Amino acid sequence: MTDLSIAAAPSQPAKGRSLWEDARRRLARNPAAMISLYATAFLVLLAIFGPLLWVHQYDTIYPDRVALAPTFEHLHLLGADTVGRDMVARLLVGLRVSLLVGAAATLVALTIGVAYGAIAGFAGGWLDEAMMRIVDVLYAIPFVFFVIVLMSVVQLRDPLANLLLIFMAIGAVEWLTMARIVRGQTLSLRRKEFVDAARAAGASPLQIVFRHIVPNVMGPVAVFATLNIPVIILTESFLSFIGLGVQEPLTSLGKLIKEGADQMMVAPWMLVSPALAMLVTLLALNVLGDGLRDALDPNEGNRR
Repeated sequence: MTDLSIAAAPSQPAKGRSLWEDARRRLARNPAAMISLYATAFLVLLAIFGPLLWVHQYDTIYPDRVALAPTFEHLHLLGADTVGRDMVARLLVGLRVSLLVGAAATLVALTIGVAYGAIAGFAGGWLDEAMMRIVDVLYAIPFVFFVIVLMSVVQLRDPLANLLLIFMAIGAVEWLTMARIVRGQTLSLRRKEFVDAARAAGASPLQIVFRHIVPNVMGPVAVFATLNIPVIILTESFLSFIGLGVQEPLTSLGKLIKEGADQMMVAPWMLVSPALAMLVTLLALNVLGDGLRDALDPNEGNRR
């Protein structure tokens, strides 16, 4: 008689999904957010590699092509500016500088804001009160006024040094909101069981803050970073529009829009292309940030 008995296979424990895996799945189900993600990735790649691959240099002047309208001749697809520089090359470098300013200033703001807010929230008591009162005082100062004063007082002739100053100036005032967000999250996390376990294991307060608290607040931090980059790009564009942004021969989307607005009647192509690039960049980043917020907070998405 044939033995048809089959040995029961050992049961495999169900594999759970992390918060980030759930967020990724929810983000993938959001068509608008995914389109914005791909658009943002394309813009970043274009900003990184575009100026290297394009046939013209952003600072090359062609005296015989001043204010040239868009044409396939010599591959001036978006025309030339009133100095004789190719607009495609200028647009690619302007996109690179604007995204670089947004990313670098956001990194500065996150570095300061996350550390400051986490320490204040975990410490509590009089130290928390003192640190947050400092934030309140700084909030009372118009941040654009502070940046304008700093950029006006510190005059740097080197364009790269001036660009670094813009990173620091904008990032130094954008950290305040991040500090409040992280402090609020830390206040709700510092009494959790994993914090008590780390404290019982002998971890120091700073180890608890940066090894246990900070990783658990990265969701709101990621959303803030995505939504903050467009704000910083607009701030830099405003500074460039009033003449306090990047210096020649570098350019940015804001500076290109300023130059195009001055020549709108005689060379409208100088305004249309950077304005459209600014619109697409800001729209993609804002929709992506909104999608990340819904993905990391499913209750937010259900309320919509």
